[in-house]
Amino acid sequence: NQAKILKDISLDIYKNTTLAFVGKSGSGKTTLVNIICGLLTPTSGKILFDNNEMSSYNIDSIRSKIGFISQETVVFNDTLFNNITFWQEKNDITLKRFNEVIKKVDLTEFVENSEFKEDIVLGDNGVVMSGGQRQRLSIARELYKDIEILILDEATSALDSQTERFIQDSIEALKG
Repeated sequence: NQAKILKDISLDIYKNTTLAFVGKSGSGKTTLVNIICGLLTPTSGKILFDNNEMSSYNIDSIRSKIGFISQETVVFNDTLFNNITFWQEKNDITLKRFNEVIKKVDLTEFVENSEFKEDIVLGDNGVVMSGGQRQRLSIARELYKDIEILILDEATSALDSQTERFIQDSIEALKG
């Protein structure tokens, strides 16, 4: 018999809003996020998206609209383009989308200062990038996917306050 972590939760999340879940460790924040993402199913009650029960949707279609950024950014020893697009074919359409996302997360200067532009190889764990640049890479990945919900799980906790403020301001500017 497992103890209930969350009980009597009623929550409305509106388009283009920012919402923070704050609480002690073990209070259910991650469980709630996992329910919203469709990774966990509540034992009672229901989850609605646009007034339709989550169970009426294909779960993969829900998950494809949700972006998740944690405090640990995985960076592949590959190009910036491949790290953001997850190895989509480079063509006029994907390159245009890539450049739009790079601008939104303020990585334009990083790309322009590189001899190899979007083909700069980031090295193991992104050694050629700062911590803030790696976080912006993580955000760029999710924006490239054209998501509707962006969830950050302590995504800026390891950054200095100036970089954290910049990232928070960038996310606020992206709403809509």
